[in-house]
Amino acid sequence: MSGKHTPGPWIVGNEFGKDVSVLRNAGPSGGSPSWLRVASVPINGPIVGKLTARSREAGKANARLIAAAPELLDTAKSALSSLEDMLQDETIKGCVMVLQNAIAKAEEDL
Repeated sequence: MSGKHTPGPWIVGNEFGKDVSVLRNAGPSGGSPSWLRVASVPINGPIVGKLTARSREAGKANARLIAAAPELLDTAKSALSSLEDMLQDETIKGCVMVLQNAIAKAEEDL
């Protein structure tokens, strides 16, 4: 992968119009947090491409999932590392393959 994602943790910000932001604390700025927008998730409104949520609740759920992505990726990598040590078991081999595919999908270049 040539690019890296914005490091976590990410949080779901407040609603702003028809969007909700996924944010990262970029560090203090003048004594208060400085927030970096990682993503803007549609929560209501007309369909724009394939990513627009058709309901406010679906949009908020999408934002929560996006905000959890860095921790989910780190957890998947940790689980994969632990499972790779137990590759004699066929069930474990299947789990390893699923995790490898999910991590590759998260890190692939578009």
